[in-house]
Formats: sequence, C-alpha cells, structure tokens
Amino acid sequence: MAEAIAEMNHCSATRIVIEDPGLASERISGTFPAGAEEEFAEAFTLYAEAELTRDEGRTLIVPAYPRAGQEGQRP
Repeated sequence: MAEAIAEMNHCSATRIVIEDPGLASERISGTFPAGAEEEFAEAFTLYAEAELTRDEGRTLIVPAYPRAGQEGQRP
C-alpha cells in the first residue's frame, strides 16, 4: 500500500496519509488515473473499513473502528 500511496502523492497536490500500520499494510489491486486521489481514497475506505478526514492539503485515512487489541474494538 505504501508504494501506491507514494505514487498517488507524487502526482497530486493533495496528500493521502495512512498513519495506522494495519491499514497501511492492506493490499489491494486496481487502476486509478493520475489525479484521481479522492476516488482512490474513497474506494480504499470501502475495502478496508476506514474513514476519511480532510484538512489542509491532505486526506487522512483512519480505521472506521479500533483495530484488534485496542480499547473499544468492534465485536
């Protein structure tokens, strides 16, 4: 996933950031045109059960629920 994010960030003014190691290690395949970072981020959130947070020039992808071993994990 890190390679895909690096490639998307290379072609865009808006940076995609995944700080959660579990989400960052997810593997997906697909094709997204350069400049389609929002579409990529939205598709990834559906696949990985994540959510988007946007702020100044970046899109942060975070888990939709706490990961296993974290307080309040989903049943």
